[in-house]
Amino acid sequence: LGGGGGGGGGGESDDEGNAGGWTDGNPWANSQQLQQQQQAPLRKVVLARRTCLQLADPVDSLSLVSALRARDPDAYQFALIHPTGAAFVGSTPERLFAARDGHAASEAVAGTRPRGADEGEDAALAYEMLLSPKEHEEFAIVREAVRQALSSVAAGGPRGVKAELEKGVLRHVSVQHLYARLGARLAPGCSEADVLAALHPTPAVCGHPREAALNAIRSSETFDRGLYAGPMGWVGVDSAEFVVAIRSALVSPAGDEVSLYAGVGVVAAADSAAEWRELNLKTRPLEALLARRPALADSPNANQAWADLLIGELVRGGVKLFCVAPGSRSTALALAAERHPTARVVVCIDERSLGFYALGYGKGAGKAAAVITSSGTAVANLLPAAVEAHEACSPLLIITADRPPELRDSGANQTIDQVKIFGSFTRYSVDLPPPGDGAPFRLAATAAAAALRHLHGSRPGAVHMNCQFRDPLGPIGAKWNPERDLRGLRGWESSTSPFTGGGSAESSGGLGG
Repeated sequence: LGGGGGGGGGGESDDEGNAGGWTDGNPWANSQQLQQQQQAPLRKVVLARRTCLQLADPVDSLSLVSALRARDPDAYQFALIHPTGAAFVGSTPERLFAARDGHAASEAVAGTRPRGADEGEDAALAYEMLLSPKEHEEFAIVREAVRQALSSVAAGGPRGVKAELEKGVLRHVSVQHLYARLGARLAPGCSEADVLAALHPTPAVCGHPREAALNAIRSSETFDRGLYAGPMGWVGVDSAEFVVAIRSALVSPAGDEVSLYAGVGVVAAADSAAEWRELNLKTRPLEALLARRPALADSPNANQAWADLLIGELVRGGVKLFCVAPGSRSTALALAAERHPTARVVVCIDERSLGFYALGYGKGAGKAAAVITSSGTAVANLLPAAVEAHEACSPLLIITADRPPELRDSGANQTIDQVKIFGSFTRYSVDLPPPGDGAPFRLAATAAAAALRHLHGSRPGAVHMNCQFRDPLGPIGAKWNPERDLRGLRGWESSTSPFTGGGSAESSGGLGG
């Protein structure tokens, strides 16, 4: 929690976000006021937790960072690797500041809620956070401290600090926070080093007032934070950018021991059980990536093992985003996407909207997103997106769940023939047999390779993979024959390469498919 002085200690403020009554142009008065504020009673302290993990298999630090980036591309990923092999890595949502051509911008991030399972729940959780007195108090302390820190280096003092966003919601893959963005033109003679000294440590990682919070941390925490919560970034000729190294981990030189770090802001209205849950929420992304994934042979049934293989192959081939319209028949596919350590999942109950969302992603990113739906009329809702993907030569992968042949065309909407439902508007389509019926699972891997070839070839478009499933549709135990079904896939799980590109051969560490 090192860092120099400056105005970063913050001060009392109202909800309208004034500058705490600092006296513009009177450094002595400002110094006296800062000293009084630092001697004020403790209003907030950020307490950290270190979780030590012993891994059965060593982790490669750069593979871990790559997986973090794939999981949450909107965050800031970092890695600092020591010559001994020890590494400090993480994925932080918080930028300390960015400076360019004499202008600096900083952010206030505080308050936490999980992401919802769908857009409605996500919005409800954000609304609850926006209205929470406890979260607002914690956020307001951070925002006004950042405002005052910038005022100490801004041309014009407090009046030179402009709020680009007073209060909003910052969303990441597993959490969402209250968020503000402030900026200022630097006073003559002030450099990026002065901005860094003024801001760090902010109340988001330390507390308020600064000295009281530092004393509380030093007397309460039983471990050395090390690099956790420190500033990390770069400095150029006329620009600089630093982040706050939170949501981080220290990896041992051998890669078999990992310490996870996370912190929570404690104010008067805090509930200890809720704060502990928040800590768990913040370490969950790293824990999920480090957890040993069950072997395919240990899957509860053939459906789940088959779906895990198919989704794993698609991710290895470059499909990172899976848009899921929930349905019982597609349960195994949805679970496989959700549990994959580097896949991103978007959930929406409207298949038509989801199809165009995936199509838009493909047009913008130049690589395919996958849509996973249940059977019947749910599939028909994707025809407009398939037509547009065909005409625009944009990649779009459609993965549909279906019944086995004997249950098709039985008179219900969900049993219609969907094998060639998109007609000539697909570049490639395949109807895959039910898992466990005797066909080797490597058939799914080679089908994924064919789909990827058409999606990312010279003339991309819509690709349709129709997947038959028998009961049980959920992760329920059912007898199957792993030795027969997984034949030819030896070494796939220890590899990070696609099956048709050498995935069956053993390869070095990392975070496999």
